[in-house]
Amino acid sequence: MSLYYDTSTWCRRLWEGHIRHSARAQELMRTGARRQPQYPGMADDLHGLLYLRNEPEVKSNPSPWVKDILTHARELPEFHNLRVRCQGQGLASGVATEAMLEAINDLIPDTGNEQGTPGDQDGTDPGDPTGGGSQRRRLRQAVRRATEAVDQAEAALEGLLEPLGLTHGTQPGHPETLQDLDDVRGLYAALKQSRSLAEIARLAGRLSRLGAGHKRCQVTPAVGGITGVTTGTDLERVLPGELVGLRSPVRVKRLHTLHTLITRQALGYQMRGVVHEERGPCVVCVDESSSMRGEADTWAKAVALALLQTVTEQRRAWHFIGFNAEITYEATIAPGDASMETLTKVLLRGVSGGTEFTPPLSKACDLISSSPVLRKADIVLITDGDGGLFPSTMDRVNTLRQQEGMHVYLIAIGSGAETRVLAPIADAIYRVSESPERDSGVVAPVIALEL
Repeated sequence: MSLYYDTSTWCRRLWEGHIRHSARAQELMRTGARRQPQYPGMADDLHGLLYLRNEPEVKSNPSPWVKDILTHARELPEFHNLRVRCQGQGLASGVATEAMLEAINDLIPDTGNEQGTPGDQDGTDPGDPTGGGSQRRRLRQAVRRATEAVDQAEAALEGLLEPLGLTHGTQPGHPETLQDLDDVRGLYAALKQSRSLAEIARLAGRLSRLGAGHKRCQVTPAVGGITGVTTGTDLERVLPGELVGLRSPVRVKRLHTLHTLITRQALGYQMRGVVHEERGPCVVCVDESSSMRGEADTWAKAVALALLQTVTEQRRAWHFIGFNAEITYEATIAPGDASMETLTKVLLRGVSGGTEFTPPLSKACDLISSSPVLRKADIVLITDGDGGLFPSTMDRVNTLRQQEGMHVYLIAIGSGAETRVLAPIADAIYRVSESPERDSGVVAPVIALEL
């Protein structure tokens, strides 16, 4: 229960929800309450200050240490910026509150020492000639740590929210609900327990932003072409010569021109629109051979996840094929059907063995030819190795490219990735270095799937 501010019941429920999902927050609340009975109320007040859009009204006069912490925090420009970031955002405000509590833990007096330590009452340090104040300094550090924690939380979640169909308050048109926020917090708790999954999700979020930027930079194709001249056209298609009469000094000519326009008898361009066929699903083939161990495997899985985000936005299906010398794992995700269980199995697999391109490409062709969900799919193959490809499989891929309009995109990681075998079937080849994150912008067209 809040002490100093009049926070809403909704706000308190949000903070309680964060505590339920965070083992660290639970530990902080337990140890804090043992040291100081007013600690839970102070934590509630701090969360309310961050979450509520309007600063809550003061409702009581608690112990001086509570008032000092909250008052001095409000006076910091850094805290104001953090408030703007967290207002109305349940996840961000909870993460920031937890980080701040952890950073200022030793500023909380033990029971029986309500006045705190000497020199802390007004936030100043008698030994500090600048008069800056030790408490303010600690609070400023706490705000910085909280800001970093929010950055990390949002970066980790960015690549997973869209594929899993989760929303939270930062997304326009999606007001925050307790159930949505509970799901997002559960996902964030899982990411904190798996550094690998969190890193893949972070990279996928960055790749998705690069892909979205590529889409915005592309020129929009024309809606159609001029095929002739006709009458009764829309005003914007009327021939310039038909409009000259409107500028005539003779009133009768102006009226005649207006009559032809109103009765739709003016000559105009005849146009035929060009409707581009909707793109198909996406089959992602990821090399899981032993040479991919480490950064290359993490980045490749991030590309796969970013592609899932793209096809989810466009209501298309996604199929994952992991391979080394044979197929190691497969998973199909229909639009909107992604689950954390499936994604964990796909993204957190180990690597081993050699590399062969025939098994994944042959399987991809089978799926595209027979599966109603994966018809007209594009193939994205990610590898750092050199493998073989049967001529029969190469011919089959090229046949599907010609007959079905299928595209094959190759992402080659490192100088050791041999592209000669795959070049005859690839519509485009993208080469990145052994540290592929530095070259993430290279694959933005692939992530956008707008090639």
